[in-house]
Amino acid sequence: DEVMRECWVLWVGSLPPRCTEEELVEAFCVYGPIASAVVKSQQQSGVYSSLGFVNFMDERGALAAYDHMCDGEVGGFKIKLRPPQPKPLLSPL
Repeated sequence: DEVMRECWVLWVGSLPPRCTEEELVEAFCVYGPIASAVVKSQQQSGVYSSLGFVNFMDERGALAAYDHMCDGEVGGFKIKLRPPQPKPLLSPL
């Protein structure tokens, strides 16, 4: 069985090429508990770009991360953020 819970998703753009989920978690975990993180990379015209999603367990952590990292950096790259949004999160009982 699975339980429906809510997580707060923070969109993170302009990540360094080849950024990993572990690096993303490391950069944001100080703001609150994280359920998961995903990095999507693509190559267009020989240029790599990456974006990510950090799934916070609660709204407070997601908002704190947004407030503190809005002008922040990950791996020496200035990142872009979008305000966190609630999302259903399925988890095992």
